[in-house]
Amino acid sequence: MRVALYARVSTGQQAERDLSLPDQIRQMEEYCRAKGWFVAAIFIEAGASARDEHRPEFQRMVASALGKDKPFDVVMTLTTSRFFRDATKARVYKHKLESRGVRVLAIHQEVSDDPMGKVMEGIFELIDQYESDMNGFHTLRAMQENARQGFFNGSSIPYGYKLLESEKAGRKGNKKKLVINPEEAAVVRMAYELYVQHDVGIKGLVSHFYERGILRRGRHWSTSTVSQLLANSIYCGEYWFNKRAAKSGELKPIEEWVKMDVEGVITRDMFDLAQRRRESRSPKIVNPKRMGSQTLLTGLLKCGYCGGSMTVATGKHNQYRYYRCTTRNNKHKDLCQSRMVRLDRMDAAILDVMCRHFVTPARVAAMLSELQKNCDNQNEAEIMKEVSMKLETVKLRMQRLYDAIEQGLAPLDADLKERLLSLTREKEEVTASMEMLADRQRLHTDNFAPEDISEFCAVIRDRLFDQDAPLAKQYLKKLVKEIVFTNDEVKIVGGYAELAGAIRVADKKNDLSTHGEVLRSSSDWLPSADKSGHQWEEHISM
Repeated sequence: MRVALYARVSTGQQAERDLSLPDQIRQMEEYCRAKGWFVAAIFIEAGASARDEHRPEFQRMVASALGKDKPFDVVMTLTTSRFFRDATKARVYKHKLESRGVRVLAIHQEVSDDPMGKVMEGIFELIDQYESDMNGFHTLRAMQENARQGFFNGSSIPYGYKLLESEKAGRKGNKKKLVINPEEAAVVRMAYELYVQHDVGIKGLVSHFYERGILRRGRHWSTSTVSQLLANSIYCGEYWFNKRAAKSGELKPIEEWVKMDVEGVITRDMFDLAQRRRESRSPKIVNPKRMGSQTLLTGLLKCGYCGGSMTVATGKHNQYRYYRCTTRNNKHKDLCQSRMVRLDRMDAAILDVMCRHFVTPARVAAMLSELQKNCDNQNEAEIMKEVSMKLETVKLRMQRLYDAIEQGLAPLDADLKERLLSLTREKEEVTASMEMLADRQRLHTDNFAPEDISEFCAVIRDRLFDQDAPLAKQYLKKLVKEIVFTNDEVKIVGGYAELAGAIRVADKKNDLSTHGEVLRSSSDWLPSADKSGHQWEEHISM
């Protein structure tokens, strides 16, 4: 009998300091020796919750068991809780493994291989889930009481405050309280006074801090961090724990909030005045024509100097609109040397080069030929394995952040939101890569007729010059990954695989030439993340 051993602990600290992992392996190895079984593989999960299926080693073990070779016949754990603490997911994964003839065995909870044994195994799994649910319930209850007593549960320390250790013992040393950090609190008071009493806006505050060398714990202030500072009720002495749901970010019922006493940096009146001013400038009451940009290049255009996005700005007399780097716009003009560029001129230049030099039958045919050669040379199995492991790693990092938020160990502040957004984007890109690799085999059989390519190019050129800007933008985003602008040049970058997918979809749509028809994302569309890095570029001098 070939056996894979699976050992797991829930936190990284347990993995570093606890003897549980080597003890789990030792007990399972002794069990195998007594049975005369062969240990074919060992999978060690150091610091991952059993409520989460996105565990790199767990997924690697399952993928190996479901592979063609099937290197082991049994997945062995110490107890059922090491495998999963979610009864439903435990059943799903055990069913997958059993369909390949791989049994899951918990050596301290052995059950017979008959209907009654299945019932007992299900009971163990429900008990594991119950214990996990109750642990979470009691942990949250303890943290709520800790907050009521004025102690900090952990996470990012709000700007303007620092931690002071109390004399009361906690689980990990003495408990801590938030107290005012005099240097940072002076910056907070300055921000509120300038905003409320001197009518300095958020961008003005960012510039004020930059020009005086005032940093936010080593980083430049931005419009988002200043806005967060002006909205945080902690500065008037109100700090709320358990205010938002960890994973969704939605507000919980107010009766679940817990107020923690903390010394205020400003008065309640000053805070209320700031909130009234913020509300008066809310986008909800701004002219709706300014909301939801339909400009052609937003989301595609990047700054070639700092890598920031370029968004639309209006000139002094509203005569022209421009694309402007968000770093210059939201932080400070001295942080990036890029210049603004007229929106109408940039849009026209991009559409012109796309139609005259890119979407031509000869160019498209040549690119499809290159893509075919590239796909023939790819070791797709190895690439898929690498991308799959990367996806599981990203999911694990996201889950750990969600768990930290849910347990009150990290507040859902601007920095954490940015980290989650970055991980979400990375997850989307890796997922797109996996979908592209799964679909790539179809490229070996694609044989586009010259007339299909010519018709496709004609339709795309027509759509790009359509007067309906949102429609043209959707087509452009299907073909272009990004557009990078420096003061002298524009670089347009796209992937070969997107092009093949676009033609395949166009070939299936008999009514593609109908006005308003858009090549939408579907399982037939090859995603933009091409693992091969095979892409095209166009350059424009400005």
